[in-house]
Amino acid sequence: MNWPVEKEQVRKAILTAKHGSATGIDGCLYELWKKLLNEHEEQTKRNKPSFDIAQTLMEILQDIQLNGIDVCTSFTLG
Repeated sequence: MNWPVEKEQVRKAILTAKHGSATGIDGCLYELWKKLLNEHEEQTKRNKPSFDIAQTLMEILQDIQLNGIDVCTSFTLG
């Protein structure tokens, strides 16, 4: 990837993930990611603070792009 990941790309990826698919190594269902995203968007409309999963994932992916993956982790498994 030669360009930095953007939040809207992460958001779209979450929204287009297939329901009922097998979980990744983290064990999280895609429905969880969608629920977190939808909950944040609803709370934002109400001007209430909430956890922004798209922002968090974007920051993680951008960090990986800049610094690579620590070889001591099993992040790339699955």
